[in-house]
Amino acid sequence: MTEAMPRMLRRVSDGQGRSRQRDVGMSELGGHCDRQLALKLLQLDAVNHGPKLAALRGTGLHTVLEEAMRGDPRWLVEAAVAYGGIRGHVDLFDLRTGTVWDHKLMSKAKIKRLVEHGPSRAHRWQLHLYGAGLLAAGHTVNRVGLLAWPLDGHDEDSRAWGEPFDVNVADEALAHHDRVARAVADGGPRSVPMLAGPLCRWCPYWVRGSDDTDTTCGGNPQ
Repeated sequence: MTEAMPRMLRRVSDGQGRSRQRDVGMSELGGHCDRQLALKLLQLDAVNHGPKLAALRGTGLHTVLEEAMRGDPRWLVEAAVAYGGIRGHVDLFDLRTGTVWDHKLMSKAKIKRLVEHGPSRAHRWQLHLYGAGLLAAGHTVNRVGLLAWPLDGHDEDSRAWGEPFDVNVADEALAHHDRVARAVADGGPRSVPMLAGPLCRWCPYWVRGSDDTDTTCGGNPQ
């Protein structure tokens, strides 16, 4: 049964909407490796199913929080948005303050880095793209932020981070998307730089040692 447990997690995770999504979403534009984005733009099937437990924990937290907030007229919950042809779903939008919130389940160490240094490029672009999508839909958007929930801590270890909404940040993300798309059109995914690192093992296109740079990536998860 021990050997079957990872397959159980994969079966559950692969049934989630995000796992089935083929188009590039707002959460995928600023990742650490542009080669992954290049392969995603080709709408290729995933070949690496990687660790699933962390993603399922995040899905569970999102589901519980969504159910808790839904029905309150102050909040938009899981609102579908689009900007520049890129689509996404906003976890939480405060209609009273015009603030976009995204839930993130993180280790206490990552929460500490968030508080001290702000979010990653991917998270920041994601938030402002959400804001731009809501603005395009007619809402007033003033701020964007992350609600960081501790994976390895307690309630009091939760933290919120935020900054003023800036549509220029969303446009920066779209410009990056377009640069990668042009590179793929001109020279295929192999023309887009690959950045090997510890996140490779979560990449849906990673195959250790692969030299098929048109459909996979052999980046080394250091």
